Amino acid sequence: MPRYRHCIALVVVSAGALLAIGEDKKPADLFAGFTSPKPLEPSDSAKAFDLTPGFKIELVASEPLIRSPVAMDFDENGRLFVAEFPEYNQYANPNPPRFAAGS
Repeated sequence: MPRYRHCIALVVVSAGALLAIGEDKKPADLFAGFTSPKPLEPSDSAKAFDLTPGFKIELVASEPLIRSPVAMDFDENGRLFVAEFPEYNQYANPNPPRFAAGS
């Protein structure tokens, strides 16, 4: 029975929060006072890492060589494999940039 009490309490609290917001009010923006960090150039980004002594970081790929990376993995030989998904969110920009083959 205690398990159901938690579910009921969650529903009641959620419904109360939705009613408090209403259609004409927006919830407070928690990040209103913060600014987004500016993106760094790839070479500068590598310098921003805090590494444990004995480790090093190397830039192996950056735009335009790779676009929209979604996953990466190393194999047993230390080779890096990166999966790209360039079509993701393709409708956000009605005129996406086109890249020539081999560039």
